[in-house]
Amino acid sequence: MDYFPSLQSLTMSDDIIGAKTFLDKLVPFFKLENPMSTSKLENLALTLKWIVPIGSNSSYEDEVILPSNGWHQLDALLTSPHYPSLRKVTIGICFSASWDWRSREPERYTRLWNIYRHLQSSCFPLLSSSDSIEFVFSPATGYHRGF
Repeated sequence: MDYFPSLQSLTMSDDIIGAKTFLDKLVPFFKLENPMSTSKLENLALTLKWIVPIGSNSSYEDEVILPSNGWHQLDALLTSPHYPSLRKVTIGICFSASWDWRSREPERYTRLWNIYRHLQSSCFPLLSSSDSIEFVFSPATGYHRGF
């Protein structure tokens, strides 16, 4: 963000296989090097789709909410004095698979929605309680059509 001091609106979208990989890049991107610098960013939209392999026994969903992934750092950065102009943050998270979870894996589908409810309040406590920043958290499950 140091290279874009006048940027007012930013939309980022990515397909992700591991949560840590993406957040390891995202958090440093928003961290300003100069402690005295500020950003003019007003609107931020992140659309993240976790690709869940067909028949996966791995709990990719659980990886997303691990505290070590950097959500708290991102939450703290976006609500810091470095971003005084920020007025709206939209984060869309989708767990994507090539099958219909609701009918084929109802227990996993239910668990996903429980994770989503937990994710907003536990991973984004500052954005969720901010009076000056509108925080929109938009979870979904869906289909992924090939690579």
